[in-house]
Amino acid sequence: MTALPRRGFLTLAGALALGVTGCQLSDPRITGGPTAPPPRPTPTPVPDIPGLEAALRHESDLAALGKQALAAADRLQLGAGQRAALGWMSRDHGVHLTALLAPHPAERPTSPPTPGPRFTPRPEPTSSATLAAAARDGAIRDLTGRLDAALVDYRASARGSRGQMALLWGSLAAYARAAQVALVRDAPRPDPLVVPVRELEPWSDAEAEQQVLRQMHALVYGYQAAIPWFRRPESQTAYDLLVHWRDLRDRVTRLLRDRGQTAPAAEAAYALPVQPTDRNTAAELLWRMEAAFIPFAGAWLAAATEDESRRMAAEALEEAARLCLEWGGPMTTWPGWPG
Repeated sequence: MTALPRRGFLTLAGALALGVTGCQLSDPRITGGPTAPPPRPTPTPVPDIPGLEAALRHESDLAALGKQALAAADRLQLGAGQRAALGWMSRDHGVHLTALLAPHPAERPTSPPTPGPRFTPRPEPTSSATLAAAARDGAIRDLTGRLDAALVDYRASARGSRGQMALLWGSLAAYARAAQVALVRDAPRPDPLVVPVRELEPWSDAEAEQQVLRQMHALVYGYQAAIPWFRRPESQTAYDLLVHWRDLRDRVTRLLRDRGQTAPAAEAAYALPVQPTDRNTAAELLWRMEAAFIPFAGAWLAAATEDESRRMAAEALEEAARLCLEWGGPMTTWPGWPG
């Protein structure tokens, strides 16, 4: 498969197990010397994170509800695609929870933090985290409604944050949007890839916008190549999305030029990761291109220094994560982060 220029298909890491060791009663003991224990060092203050308490509640409850729905899959008559999505979601919400419990959640640790003076125990699901619906449609509505509630809080936290913390909240919001699609659209999907966590590229806001603009040019080219292989109403949907990405491309171009920065132009042609020959290959082309765009949108969100640019980046990240799932692509634990 040929990769697009300046593009990487990036995915993210899952949770690792934590090993704990301890002293035995037979350990040697030292006698004599001072009787008073040495003073304990003052713990490094951990900054308060607005929105953290609500996020812990959301992720704990969503993990519990996902497991309940999966356990009741036969009774609810859930399809194979929905069952797979619930399995991924139960795992991913646990990964999110582990990161949020850490002193620095934007580092996305995959092991629970070591208990200490500022240790936050893993929260228990609230009393409302009970799947009461007796039928499939009701259960899906319950789950998507809980994702909606989380989405509102994550968007608010992203607006009030900067840098990697903005991306942390934006990534959780993008995941909630994508998870809703996976629950509603009972479709087979590729398994998520699990790769080591990587750090963000240290781009300035202008560099991130230039990179994301290059990817938008390629994304527009891909939609133009895919549209002829769809029938209505999908062809109209794809065309509307082409218009959407063109509009965002033009807005980013204006942002760069208004700051006196160079706005990269489109290339004459792009090597597509999939050459469309029918409806299915056209859909695969689009989900692969949306998936490849997601990390660039995340880097843009983390690098943004102005409110308008940050809002555009967060919306682009959410939309790309949603569309990747709409066209049949896989879920990603941390949309927007390089993997």
